[in-house]
Amino acid sequence: MTARSVLDRPTIDPVRIAAGPPKIIDCHVHLAAFPDGRNGCHISRRMLHSPLFRFLMWKHDLKVANPNSSNQKYVDQLRAELARSQYIGKAILLGMDGVYSRGGELDWARRIS
Repeated sequence: MTARSVLDRPTIDPVRIAAGPPKIIDCHVHLAAFPDGRNGCHISRRMLHSPLFRFLMWKHDLKVANPNSSNQKYVDQLRAELARSQYIGKAILLGMDGVYSRGGELDWARRIS
């Protein structure tokens, strides 16, 4: 083996191999919370009764009647899912939000009811 053939071989980083492939950042993860009277959250009746929202409540065993524990359970399950993920290392959380006026005020008349 010549010095040239050794230099032409790609280097192998054993630390990189052990760590696995680099994880990506999921830049579109929605976060919602049930209103508890203190957190300022609101979920419209239309959203609460939508098939997607009802599926998510069933999947995560969330109860509207118990907002504090359901909100914490949702966050705990989201964190656990992220920790288990093979490909995603971080997530950017986007709040489920309303429609705002040009002045930055929440426009309750234009929200999804």
